[in-house]
Amino acid sequence: MVQTTLSALLFFKWWIYKGGRGLVNPDGEFSMSDFLIVCLLGIALIALMYYRVNKVIENRSVVKKQIKPTEPLAAAFRVILSEKSNYYNTLSKSDKDAFEKRVRYYMNLKMFTSEDGYAVTDEMKTMIAATAVQITFGLPLVAHSQFTHILIMPNASMTPRKATRNTVVVPWKEFVEGYAQHDDGQNEGMKVLASALVKDDRLQEKSYKFFSVKKFEKWEKIAEQEVSNFMNGMFEGIHTDERMKDEYFAQAVVYFFELPIAFKAKYPTLYDAMSDLLNQDPAKKK
Repeated sequence: MVQTTLSALLFFKWWIYKGGRGLVNPDGEFSMSDFLIVCLLGIALIALMYYRVNKVIENRSVVKKQIKPTEPLAAAFRVILSEKSNYYNTLSKSDKDAFEKRVRYYMNLKMFTSEDGYAVTDEMKTMIAATAVQITFGLPLVAHSQFTHILIMPNASMTPRKATRNTVVVPWKEFVEGYAQHDDGQNEGMKVLASALVKDDRLQEKSYKFFSVKKFEKWEKIAEQEVSNFMNGMFEGIHTDERMKDEYFAQAVVYFFELPIAFKAKYPTLYDAMSDLLNQDPAKKK
């Protein structure tokens, strides 16, 4: 873009100097037609710059969507996955390999901290990363995230002091309880990360969206139609409350992965919209 701009300015300066096609009259003054020519040249230059900027953004987006993590996950972390993640254990060998690399990529991308001397363990980092990867496993890998900090708290009753707008607060006690039973529709850790994902998507510029815009609009439309039935209508505020929309999405994600057959049987349209959005169909694995 800089090269294009400099080239255009140099050409314009040369044209003025040479009096290009009578641009400057013999008295050294601009006529009205000269002024119009200069304006047209300026508009053309702005349009060219706008086009080049858009192409740069577009190309940058394509590159990010084609990111493929290549570094393997260490054996100790793979053991944690095999012991704690039911989702991971259902994958094929090739998918396990891809899943492991995404887990490592996620852990490298985020900063994991805690408060009051609460130790951050390998299990915490591995399982939080695995949950995030599980939700997004069917989507292109995009590195651009608004949430760069994972703050792990002992439990949900504690109020964090160091959380910022770039922080996802994970209550570890509730997280562990959610994974102790993987088919009861109760998983606070997954809800936290699913809610963060949909907020992250909303904050992104168009080129960095995690979800297909059309697919997400379809999901939202169906979600609003089904809200009076979903969980006995506890999300009635979804039409006006953005926080409620995120909560609805997060709970639907938990049902989608933990109770896919029941979810599909009771809310088939909503299930299909979620399946299309996340590009996964866990009901087929049951």
